[in-house]
Amino acid sequence: MKNLRVALITLVLLAMCLPVAGVSAEEAPVEKIVYAMLADPATMTDVNAVLEKMNAITRESIGVELELIFGYPKEPLQTTMQLMISGGEDLDLMMTDDNQYVDQISQNMLMPLGELYEQYGQGILEAYSDGLSFWLDNLYVNGEIYAIPIMKDPSYIRCFAMRADILAETGYTVDDIQEFADLEKVLAKVHELYPNMNCLVPYASLTCAMPACTAAYYNDLGDSFGVLVDETYNVVNLWTYEPFVEQLRLLNRWYQAGYILPDAATNTTPGEAWVREGNTFAYGKGVETFDYETAKNIFTKNCGYEMEVAYIQDPLLTSYDGTITIPSTSKHAAAAMKYVNELYTNHELMTLFYCGIEGTNYVLDETGRRDYPEGVDASNNTWTEQKVMAGNQLLTPPWNYQSETWRDDVMEFWKTVNVSPAMGFHFDYTGLETEYAAVTSVLAEYKQGLYNGVLDFDSAYPQFLAAMEEAGLNKIIEAKQAQLNEWAAAK
Repeated sequence: MKNLRVALITLVLLAMCLPVAGVSAEEAPVEKIVYAMLADPATMTDVNAVLEKMNAITRESIGVELELIFGYPKEPLQTTMQLMISGGEDLDLMMTDDNQYVDQISQNMLMPLGELYEQYGQGILEAYSDGLSFWLDNLYVNGEIYAIPIMKDPSYIRCFAMRADILAETGYTVDDIQEFADLEKVLAKVHELYPNMNCLVPYASLTCAMPACTAAYYNDLGDSFGVLVDETYNVVNLWTYEPFVEQLRLLNRWYQAGYILPDAATNTTPGEAWVREGNTFAYGKGVETFDYETAKNIFTKNCGYEMEVAYIQDPLLTSYDGTITIPSTSKHAAAAMKYVNELYTNHELMTLFYCGIEGTNYVLDETGRRDYPEGVDASNNTWTEQKVMAGNQLLTPPWNYQSETWRDDVMEFWKTVNVSPAMGFHFDYTGLETEYAAVTSVLAEYKQGLYNGVLDFDSAYPQFLAAMEEAGLNKIIEAKQAQLNEWAAAK
């Protein structure tokens, strides 16, 4: 096992500009745009070969070529993007998420995109025109839009992945696990059968044994400092909401009973890697599909054992899951919008960007679905798809473990999914910077211990609540409620 690497690397492809037919290169200059993307450079080592093919397409189609900057994990990349913007360095596309969006707008880091959409983003607008306009509506702040959605699979539908052979030995099935608490009887039986086995491990490096609050209508409103737990606009304190508090109590009880990985709070190994080692039963995660069979196939492929999947939360759309923005300092904003639009309309370009090179990074079977070439798997592939990649990922071929009707299924999901009443609300904590920094610090101090059950609940939780109150959580909740009320009244 290797620890999570923190890396940042800039990989540049310098290529001759191809002239447009009948026009000299001098008369048809090619613009280069710089895109900072969340990805581990070690998993993207075919970047020069992939960019060479991508740039050959876009130099001809839109007169633009791409340079990629990879950063991983997210925090160092965010810092680098901020420094590039403040320093006036070339940066034309970057990722943002719900936790950063309004803050970046208030700091004038992002460019308004309304006119660019109209002039150069018609392919993007068309993709969201048929029952999906809420994706764009969600991104408006004070009457302006600053981001471009990513068209992709649904993300983070809460579930637990479990080894099928061991689950069968317990006498239980996935039908016996309808909610978080139902897992307790299964873990108890696994521990009885295999006392030395890790019954439950965190899903990723420095994360939690519990993937998230599993309330049916839970919306963290961007940061969990004041949340919605039903279909109303009533903002509540997550950490005094009894169903969530009970989940934390359960985790502590499970930890004390020996069900949870002993060093869960400091674990840096992904859940699937623990399962592959042969001594782990389950981990909780947000899976990027709503289809049970597809989810089983994904976990089975990643874990090396046949896996079962128990969904513990109905899908609810609360916010966007990663978007692409153009920094306010971009010198090539029109070219950047043209490029993202091309990723929404050009099947060949998007497939190269997302999947890599056919024959090297993937092969197609007789149904047109992807598999790895012989000798290649997820651990050694030299171009790895990233769910945060800009564009329309539904233009790309699905994996062979996904349904042949995958695209239609995903589109139907997006058109029928429950949408939070606060979808599109963005909290502006201007004037609360001190309180926001303080509660963030308190949560960072306690989260790993509480969310993995490691800290004694009866003693640590009251201390945590007191620290959050002292840090100003109630003031933030009051401000968030006031802003949400104003936003709802204006809808």
